[in-house]
Amino acid sequence: PWLAEVSDTTGFLYTILMNTGTAKEKGIKEGDVIRVENKYGHKVSGMVHTIEGIHPQCIAMSYGTGKWAKGQPTARGKGPNNSVLQEIDLNHLCPISLNMEGAATAKVCKAEVPK
Repeated sequence: PWLAEVSDTTGFLYTILMNTGTAKEKGIKEGDVIRVENKYGHKVSGMVHTIEGIHPQCIAMSYGTGKWAKGQPTARGKGPNNSVLQEIDLNHLCPISLNMEGAATAKVCKAEVPK
């Protein structure tokens, strides 16, 4: 709960971070809702925060946000859930430690927001 309280005071923790130049090239502005989709068709949406400190070919999301469990009301529904984009199978686990990959290849586009 303390981390959630601190996170609520920042303007961008529950957003998807994207390089400012890359966002501009894609016609995406600060605060737009974007969709991120991996090559397997799994998608997640969230508000974008543009920042210079992200590599132009990467996006970033805070791990542990966008929870679904009713037993975790503090984090439930806040921000995008990046776990949706990570595959959990033997092809995507470390063969030695069985740890999940921490990144996923994905494409980004502006999301259609119902009015």
